[in-house]
Amino acid sequence: MNITIDCRFLNTSGIGVYLRECLPYFLDSPHSFVLLGETERLRPLVKDHRNSELIACTVKPFSIAELLVFPRHIKKII
Repeated sequence: MNITIDCRFLNTSGIGVYLRECLPYFLDSPHSFVLLGETERLRPLVKDHRNSELIACTVKPFSIAELLVFPRHIKKII
């Protein structure tokens, strides 16, 4: 199974804390993952996991830009 996880909230409180705690367990599973977010911040989390792909996405969540101009290449992947 290929699963996409939006990691743009990774460094926030609330959902970010939950995501930081769950992500290592997800990556230990046999599934493939596409992680969206700042690749430099995500790279240390996935360094030992070959089942993950990082995609740079700097569009702010819940913004007008996200609604109108979300990168097309990312839409095709997810």
